[in-house]
Amino acid sequence: MRNLFLILAILFLGSCGSSSSPKNADSTNNSSDISANLVSVIEFEVEGMTCEGCENTVKRKVGELEGITEVSASHTNKNALIKYNAEKVSADEIAAVIANAGYKVGKHTDHAPAE
Repeated sequence: MRNLFLILAILFLGSCGSSSSPKNADSTNNSSDISANLVSVIEFEVEGMTCEGCENTVKRKVGELEGITEVSASHTNKNALIKYNAEKVSADEIAAVIANAGYKVGKHTDHAPAE
């Protein structure tokens, strides 16, 4: 019985993919070579994230795109907030990466970049 519980616990913890946290709370890529006036901010509704492992997957996958400067994701708020260089990557490309990672992408909202 104890072994069964242990196996179930391991399966549950591993079910959301990699649960290892990135070194930083937010994933960044190419942030030093993008001037502040080129940064756009977009927020996507994201369905299907159930844990921190899912959040990390979204952050890692989106962060691999050229032009991404910052990514945060929340399974509790069901969203992802991304800062990016619109000259290097489009909102459609970002949405496609999130969808290809296995999550449903809903509507998005453009935000003014923080100064």
